[in-house]
Amino acid sequence: MYPLKSQSKGLQELPIELLTEILKYTEWCDVLHLRQTCKWVYAVSHEHAIWLALLRHGNNKAEVQPYHSDRPLHLYNAEELESLVLRQHKVFDGWRKPNTFPLLRRTILAPNRSLWCAYPVKGGRWFLVGNRQGDILYFDLDATKATARVLIPFQYSSSARIHLLIAVDMDNDEPFLTFNLAVTALYYASDPEESHKLIQIWRITHKVDDRGRIVDLIAHHSRSFLEEKGIDIASKTYRWYTCIVNWQMTNQTSLSYKRTIIDDQSFDRVAFLPNNWFLCNSFAYLELPEITLPVSQCILPKTLPRRFFGISSIYFSEAFTVRNSERFVFSTTRGVKSIIFPHNNPVDAELVTLYQDRSFFDDGQASFNYAAFISGLELSIRYYTWPDIERYSGDIHLDEESGRIVTSGQDEEYNIMKLDI
Repeated sequence: MYPLKSQSKGLQELPIELLTEILKYTEWCDVLHLRQTCKWVYAVSHEHAIWLALLRHGNNKAEVQPYHSDRPLHLYNAEELESLVLRQHKVFDGWRKPNTFPLLRRTILAPNRSLWCAYPVKGGRWFLVGNRQGDILYFDLDATKATARVLIPFQYSSSARIHLLIAVDMDNDEPFLTFNLAVTALYYASDPEESHKLIQIWRITHKVDDRGRIVDLIAHHSRSFLEEKGIDIASKTYRWYTCIVNWQMTNQTSLSYKRTIIDDQSFDRVAFLPNNWFLCNSFAYLELPEITLPVSQCILPKTLPRRFFGISSIYFSEAFTVRNSERFVFSTTRGVKSIIFPHNNPVDAELVTLYQDRSFFDDGQASFNYAAFISGLELSIRYYTWPDIERYSGDIHLDEESGRIVTSGQDEEYNIMKLDI
């Protein structure tokens, strides 16, 4: 008998279709190592299909949210996809380093414009701010020089005193970056009776270049409506109610739209929960009254069915949908806590401690796995895990995806810091 000859082949002998399929299911770091073995593997390892598969594989491994791209992934070239994959993993590793703190820092300015509020759009590229003159400005943090551009211009009387608040609702069904922007303008006039709160909804889309890359943001006005103010009989002063509405059913000239009123106390944050529950600061409410008449013509219940979770912080994160539950993270004076609301029964909500530290500050910014706060002149970052999840991939704003942290500086500036990855 003659010995059987070996039928094995090296990678350089494989057809491009087979080698591409193998590399699509290889870890990204191994692809980088393999491309150093020979010119053939080096060339094939730059194929678009390989890095598109690796990026999607990384997104599927994320417990909460995948990478938020500005445009459809098929419009990225292979080099851009490879950069996204490397950033995705390096940012995750960067957050996990002991005593992590950003080393790369720059300051952005809005010249001669005092700033009221700020919001980093998911993905970390676009940063929105509202100033005391009533403008909504935005910065492209990926640009070499981030300069302020006007998204929504000043719309109010020059003598008015304006306080702006903004909120963002991402539209993940759109292939390109698109979101709804709610702008609340508190208009303070010298005559209290003329003071009012105007809420505007804007649809934010984009301008693209010939390669399909977003180069600018564009605002389209969708709806405006007034929010009702009430009179406190005891003090004879005006105050605002916490009002929950379907903005698509409103109009600017009438208060006849349906709205849910919480006449209990003043709230800084409201979030929607399953089964018509609402989270307001550290209170959860059910069966709130719905009205269509002005509050002055309605009799509101003096007490509302609610559950108090005993958290001192009034600020909490966005909702994280994980394992059939909605989760909100709170930064408190004793560390970081979370309220977990099961989808099937929010009544069984659970309060969980994620990080315990008596030196923590409740004005920090907490995200799913990380929290940042300022103590004196020092920025500190804390990493924490969840008991049921082993792994997840002035003002402080934190974006886990890009590794960016934004802190407020002087009256007209924000400090942009990024992990040195």
